[in-house]
Amino acid sequence: MAEVDSQISTIAFLRRQIRSWLGQYGKESVGLVTWLRQHGEDYQKHLDVAEQRLEKMASLAGQASGMVALAVKIAFVLFLGGTRRLTQYASMSRPKDATESDYDRLPVDAAKDLRGCVETLEAGGIDAELLGADRRLDNLRESEDPFTQLINEIQKRRVKSGHP
Repeated sequence: MAEVDSQISTIAFLRRQIRSWLGQYGKESVGLVTWLRQHGEDYQKHLDVAEQRLEKMASLAGQASGMVALAVKIAFVLFLGGTRRLTQYASMSRPKDATESDYDRLPVDAAKDLRGCVETLEAGGIDAELLGADRRLDNLRESEDPFTQLINEIQKRRVKSGHP
């Protein structure tokens, strides 16, 4: 069981791929639509690769521990819901009738489902030590960003000089 949990944990790092679709924007639905536009016709290839990885996890779930198996099943359902909405949004033009608000909801709901998929994988599908190490690495990457260092230095100098 531990070996299967470990395999699932490794595959579940597709969360990084999904997070990249959601972008670094204030609204994840904006990031998702931006990602969709940037990838034009090849967006479906990205969805297919991620779906294959989730299918692999789902095929292993029957041999996994209870918590990991449940997380995989929930993440899979959320992923399929999110990608179905995203594909529907991408495959049609914005209607000019009473259904346009339904159309506008598609990327919002897709982003919610995909965020839920990521959160579920993080909560139960990925080994806690591995996830912690990955988050620490992300923090290091962000802290070593020259722009972030510059901002931090300016803020420190303002505090020392008594300026807010």
